[in-house]
Amino acid sequence: MLLNNLIASPAFSAWQAGESLDVGRLLYTLDGRPRLSIVSIAHLSEQERMFFVTLLLNEVVSWVRAQPGTNSLRALLYMDEVFGFFPPSAEPPSKRPMLTLLKQARAHGLGIVRATPVPGRPSGDCEPPLCERARQRGSLEKFRPDGRPLRR
Repeated sequence: MLLNNLIASPAFSAWQAGESLDVGRLLYTLDGRPRLSIVSIAHLSEQERMFFVTLLLNEVVSWVRAQPGTNSLRALLYMDEVFGFFPPSAEPPSKRPMLTLLKQARAHGLGIVRATPVPGRPSGDCEPPLCERARQRGSLEKFRPDGRPLRR
């Protein structure tokens, strides 16, 4: 019943028009050259943002799984303002596909960069980041398991 309500909604009609979400076409031109694709969701409501990010991440998971294994980088997924989509304690719909990508994408040539202006302990289901630029005193201590201050 909820799916029918969603599909019949006038607000959903915009999601049924336009180009299909094809990760291969976002990453490469028709003649196989790499391309830069920037997807902005700033104009969407919070619910629409979560819907789109979850849809996009699931499409990226499908694309990754269709790729043969490799040691070289084929593509890079950069996601800014990730905290709301990948919180350390909650389980929004976008979290599961992101965790899948963090665990499996590298073996298929996809690198992932996650960025947030609010450093904090990342989700317990993934490794801590390799680098962090802290702008506030005490930010890096959140990444230490024991919470002790870091020496500078």
